[in-house]
Amino acid sequence: PKLPNLAPKDEPGIAPSLVVAHVSRPSEPLPAGRYRLRVEGGDLVVRSASAEDPSSAEGRLEPPPLEASGALLLVVEEGAMADDQARGLALFSQSSSALTELPRAASLHRSDRRFKLPAESLLELAGHGLLEGEVGGYRLLATDRQALEGAALLAGPLGDRLEGRILPEMELWLRLSPAAREMTRITGGLEQAPFISKRRLQRWQSAERLLDVLSGHYGDLHLEVSQRGALVLTLERSGPKS
Repeated sequence: PKLPNLAPKDEPGIAPSLVVAHVSRPSEPLPAGRYRLRVEGGDLVVRSASAEDPSSAEGRLEPPPLEASGALLLVVEEGAMADDQARGLALFSQSSSALTELPRAASLHRSDRRFKLPAESLLELAGHGLLEGEVGGYRLLATDRQALEGAALLAGPLGDRLEGRILPEMELWLRLSPAAREMTRITGGLEQAPFISKRRLQRWQSAERLLDVLSGHYGDLHLEVSQRGALVLTLERSGPKS
């Protein structure tokens, strides 16, 4: 017998869904519920059920200047807390291909509640002091001078976003091409390391292949989780959009 189509229908005037998925159990940052994959303006977009109607979404704020700052990844938590509790973490491309080079990173925070930097404990053990600064109401803590300068370029625009706006609970930006190159650097080193398990190496290799494919078609990845639980993940197409 022919089974009925139980998939929810697309609303008129909204791009048709390529995939409709149901998540039965929450897995951070994904809440349980229905998700749709669509093409919107040339971008590939995943929306949760509470964010399905693009016309009801608040206008997206101008993204921070990741490329100018040299950052390949930026995650910020703003809307879930008071302005003086906002915080962010930026990761920057490495200056060499050596796997032994510690991650270059910076924390941006408006209080003592901040993200811990990758390998911060190792830096402390080595007696390597972190560099400090302050821009746009954000206190900065960075692993080196270049990361501190990059964080300063991000802090001003991030501070401007806090002025009288309802902000997402969490946002993440990832520049796919630099991230793919960084993943290739890490995976190449792990392949030569005797201490890495085969299963863990395969996970890194899978992530490398995924980033390599995505970076060939898309420029940036943007994830936004609103205070009302709506989730939007966007793969922004490289080049001019139709």
